[in-house]
Amino acid sequence: MNHTSLSHAIVPFAFGILFAGFGLWTMVNRSRFRSRAIVTAGTIVGHQVASRGEDGTMYYTIVEFMVQDGTVTRGRTRMATSPAAGRVGSAATVYYNPANPAKIDIATRRTPVLTIMTGVIPLLIGLALLIAGLLILTGQIGMARESAPDLVELGRWRSFI
Repeated sequence: MNHTSLSHAIVPFAFGILFAGFGLWTMVNRSRFRSRAIVTAGTIVGHQVASRGEDGTMYYTIVEFMVQDGTVTRGRTRMATSPAAGRVGSAATVYYNPANPAKIDIATRRTPVLTIMTGVIPLLIGLALLIAGLLILTGQIGMARESAPDLVELGRWRSFI
């Protein structure tokens, strides 16, 4: 192992740790919340814009449901998604904390795809980057200057017009 391979391996390792960590944290956080939550049926009554960006709009889903004491309440999903987790008027399985029923997780027909997008995909990207960093570190993938294409020096380019 030389200094060059170590410096080339740092970037994929760093991004790999970030992506894998985010994906793992998201999956553990959702699993921990749901294991402590009470499950009930609810109806999606609206969406709240969380953010707008070049990649699209992120939405919180607003759901109306009944808590253990029979009170009808509304809650907002803890995580925003794009696209929205369900259509207004559609049914959703609600996971809520009895101490704070306003913050919820929901399960709809769309949520398995959204779960993959927010947890599994970042985890897989992170693991791929960690493997790439390991392959660079062990010399199985080269990052030598000779393998990169030469750049054209702009100051020497001449027009034929």
